[in-house]
Amino acid sequence: MVRFDVRQAALAGANFYQLHDRKNPPNAIFNVYSTSDDQWFLIVVQNKDWPSLAAAIGRQELLLDARFNDDAKRVANAAALTEILDKVFASQTLDHWRHAFDQAHITYGVVRSPQEVTTDPQLLANDVIVPLEGAGEHLKLTVSSPLTVHGAAKVPARRAPNSVSTMKKSSNSSASAVTRSTAYVRMVRSRTPGMWNRRPEAQDDRHCHRTLRGYPASPVQSAVQEKCDDVGHVHHHGRSPDLCGER
Repeated sequence: MVRFDVRQAALAGANFYQLHDRKNPPNAIFNVYSTSDDQWFLIVVQNKDWPSLAAAIGRQELLLDARFNDDAKRVANAAALTEILDKVFASQTLDHWRHAFDQAHITYGVVRSPQEVTTDPQLLANDVIVPLEGAGEHLKLTVSSPLTVHGAAKVPARRAPNSVSTMKKSSNSSASAVTRSTAYVRMVRSRTPGMWNRRPEAQDDRHCHRTLRGYPASPVQSAVQEKCDDVGHVHHHGRSPDLCGER
């Protein structure tokens, strides 16, 4: 999936690098290589550390090779140097090269598979992978939230609520709300009959009729005002008359 910032850069007319060609890289000492046990690693070596790398792999003669004895020549002959390094690194295991790089202080990184990443000690030590609560025996870990709020500790990671039970609770709440609303309407109807017993009126009738039947005005009646459909004035249900005057 193309990220938003890449799409925006394309809209702005940016120029993009081509996909990395491992066999013909811009810089052979900044490249990915494979070992004899089919492990991959990336070396990130500055030009000043080229002699240290040559010594670490036991190929000091490369320092005297006219193709690689300065920075510009190594760039121009990156494909040839890559071919040489490919053969060197493929002759030993990853453990061998890790020890050699550590001794020479060479910057490198092991390319991990998705399964290996989940047990990486650095991810666990930095809480990138954290324990997950409530997900059962087969899922004990999860990726931590990337958001951190200053001064607030993160809550433990938990499984999301069960969607079915959540929907049932929501449905029950909605049904309860409807029941309460229905009960309220019935209560209002019983206490304010004038609101619900309006007599049909002719199209040209200029009066607003309400059948209050002698009920005293209740608090609900006094608070409710209803605009008549065909008269255009407001009738107060707390009034005692049965008939409103002409507008």
